[in-house]
Amino acid sequence: MGIDKKPLELIDRIIQSDIDNGFTSAQLAIIKDGRLVYQNAWGLENSYDQNGNRLRKGTAVTNETLYDLASNTKMYSIAYAIQYLIDKDEITLDTKVVDILGDEFADETLEVDFASFEGNYPGLDTIKEWKRSITVKDLLMHQAGFPDSGHYHNDKYDTINQKLTFDVDNELYVKNANKEKVYSEGICRTPLMNEPRTATRYSDIDYMLLGLMVEKVTGKDLNTFLKETFWNPMGLDHITYNPLDNGFTKDDCAATELRGNTRDGIVDFPGVRTKNYSGGSS
Repeated sequence: MGIDKKPLELIDRIIQSDIDNGFTSAQLAIIKDGRLVYQNAWGLENSYDQNGNRLRKGTAVTNETLYDLASNTKMYSIAYAIQYLIDKDEITLDTKVVDILGDEFADETLEVDFASFEGNYPGLDTIKEWKRSITVKDLLMHQAGFPDSGHYHNDKYDTINQKLTFDVDNELYVKNANKEKVYSEGICRTPLMNEPRTATRYSDIDYMLLGLMVEKVTGKDLNTFLKETFWNPMGLDHITYNPLDNGFTKDDCAATELRGNTRDGIVDFPGVRTKNYSGGSS
């Protein structure tokens, strides 16, 4: 394919040096003119024990190992799905959330006088009207006005001041959560921190809503729609949500955090995962 091997050998040495000096693991694939011309993997599936001590032995990463893509899924799944539906004239950038998901999205909003209002709380009725105006474009641009996260999984969180705490009950906590309950008891109740289109604030809630809208419009769960529409036609058989429910095991996945998803012991909530074996926080 006309590629000099020397840069590839240099890349290999650089990545291996990173691994030798503490980096966990890596995969690399290079495609040129539609052909896979280079593929390699470095490191271990689990490189550190629970206390952060480096492990020198263990299962090696392969080209088939799964990694948790975390918030990159916003781009590689939701953004593509929305583009597809717009191209098929199923929705537009100006489609409102309430037109797809229903009036309860605004009507069930909880009254929270966020500290960021600094004494200028606009009132619950105004915030409900703000939510009714939110469009697909607002969500894509992180300009809907939502907080960065509802922390629906966490029973202790200071919603008013938007701070992690262990002694303040989270007003938006969803007990025994599933997707439907997170929407009805979490997102629908979540107020806005500012009027839509007046500020940009990265928010997980924005793309959670877009995912729910994709499911509503297509009549399929997000994972199924993405597999049928994108991943399977492209031959991508190692990408999925919930790998343990879709044919993969913990040993197929690289560990991604120490002590599960406790943020190295900083975060605690009901059902928190505390182990960082292979498949750690995926």
